[in-house]
Amino acid sequence: MREVGGKKYLPFFLPSMTVDVSDHLRIHNSFRQGLERNEFILHYQPQVGVFSRKVEAMEALVRWDHPEMGFLYPKRFVPVAETTGMIIPLGEWVLREACQQASRWNAQGFRVPVSVNISGIQLRRKNFEATVLDALAWSGLSPELLELELTETMLLEESDLLLKSIARLKEIGVRLAIDDFGTGYSNLAYLKRFNADKIKIDQIFVHAGSQNPDQQGIVRMIAGIAHVLGLSAVAEGVETSHQMEYLVEIGIDSIQGNFLSKPLDRVSCEEYLLRYCERSGRDF
Repeated sequence: MREVGGKKYLPFFLPSMTVDVSDHLRIHNSFRQGLERNEFILHYQPQVGVFSRKVEAMEALVRWDHPEMGFLYPKRFVPVAETTGMIIPLGEWVLREACQQASRWNAQGFRVPVSVNISGIQLRRKNFEATVLDALAWSGLSPELLELELTETMLLEESDLLLKSIARLKEIGVRLAIDDFGTGYSNLAYLKRFNADKIKIDQIFVHAGSQNPDQQGIVRMIAGIAHVLGLSAVAEGVETSHQMEYLVEIGIDSIQGNFLSKPLDRVSCEEYLLRYCERSGRDF
């Protein structure tokens, strides 16, 4: 028992604390080396139009093939990257690599936009706009084939610099999606100020709606807001046919999730596009 400021506290220790700290240090110490050695890779998950049956975008999702810790998903290393500042070089690499891949697809006859998640740290940097323009120029990708995914929280921290940067990117054709919609403040004003193209409904609401019909009203409301504002509504994390059915009934525009396809590596992604083109007239 310890006494601090006249109050008594009981300190405790869990073995998991050592594991967490050890993981953090190992990831931190090997991050820059991982970038230099090309240990990071991108997988892509399709967003498919409910009525068009077309692949409307491919979301780029970063993975780390760590030589010692194995295959790592973002939840393991992105928080470390954000606290250490390594999210900047990682984010730039993801943006360039995703643009280059979309440019390759376009050259192969697949005019599929690529969607890239942007961190708040990236977005607040003065050179954010220049970073996007450089990635487009380096890859030769048409701006309309790039979609930037930003969260509600980022946009609520708006500034004149951010507004102007987004506006200029929108002017040349870059698309804007609002990710995790409904989990933040859901301020509708910024949807118009930033001229968003798409709302992505968080999987929390998608799953809740499949378990409780009363919760489907939330998804219906978000989709309705999107349509009133002239935006597309995308449901994330769709994993079952039941979820798919009620989302189609509600009027969701596009679907993303393991029910249609898990995130795919580059080769598998191209195979998926080829198969999809052959099945373009069939139902899900």
